[in-house]
Amino acid sequence: MEPSRTPSVSRRTVLTGAVAGTLAALVPISTAAAAPNYSVIPLLAGETRRDDTHVTANGTAYEAIDVSIQGDLARLFIPHSVLPRLSTGVPVVWFYHANGSRYTALSSAFQWPAERLVELGAVCICPDYGGASAWTSSIAIRAQKNAIAYVNGLGRVSVSLLRANSGGGSLMTLAYGNRWLPAQRGMYLASATYDMEDLAIRDRARFEPVYAPDLAAAGGDLWALAPQNAARLPQSAWTGARIRVAAATNDLVVPADKHGLALIARANPVAAEVSSRTFVTPAGVGVNGHYVPDWVNGDMITTFQSWL
Repeated sequence: MEPSRTPSVSRRTVLTGAVAGTLAALVPISTAAAAPNYSVIPLLAGETRRDDTHVTANGTAYEAIDVSIQGDLARLFIPHSVLPRLSTGVPVVWFYHANGSRYTALSSAFQWPAERLVELGAVCICPDYGGASAWTSSIAIRAQKNAIAYVNGLGRVSVSLLRANSGGGSLMTLAYGNRWLPAQRGMYLASATYDMEDLAIRDRARFEPVYAPDLAAAGGDLWALAPQNAARLPQSAWTGARIRVAAATNDLVVPADKHGLALIARANPVAAEVSSRTFVTPAGVGVNGHYVPDWVNGDMITTFQSWL
């Protein structure tokens, strides 16, 4: 259900930026460190962990940092190259992990594309969004909004780009459709969910525990949670949107016609750009046709470049 790494994509310099505000005290870039390095990217608010400095395939140094945002953990990749671009703002790429995954997906499922984006000067972030399977519950929504406030507190965001795998799509599309993200530009769905009602109808017993506090507040009425479903947003919510979908036509877990392709159809009349690439999941791969193929990472990079 998670993609593996794919071959490199050519670099483009349009993704430039920097973190201002909290990071304004940066000093000149250092060589890669053998221990956690604070000389380039200083200690962040809520920081809980920092790796040794990482260096990408093309020699770009970056810090992999975990922070606690109101109790929700998030991992950030911050390139050292932010230093000379403090006045221009920073492109931020928001990653939404699959159901059953966590914020650490930035260093696994998302590491290859995240490092390519770091090479292009972007900051990447993957919050936990309330846990492995919080979907669009009030817990997940609160974690998303807290993460947005945190990133805004770091400095000016020049553009937000979004990528979701599998179950991460429900929160991503809800956030994008509500225009919660700063300077949002476009989103990429990789075999990703969209319509929470479709999921709940097919497997209500699975989703009721996740939404238990929300259901209690709504008097037990699942359909009172419609505002937490991106598929219930008015068509006008997608005005000016840029959406790219990769979906398997034989996916029985996240049926394309109920999720990615349904979003494309809904948004197309008012969006700035929508596109899709469908595929057939090979036999013996994934679960009931649900699969994120290798090529989506390169396709995402190419798509994001075209939006900038």
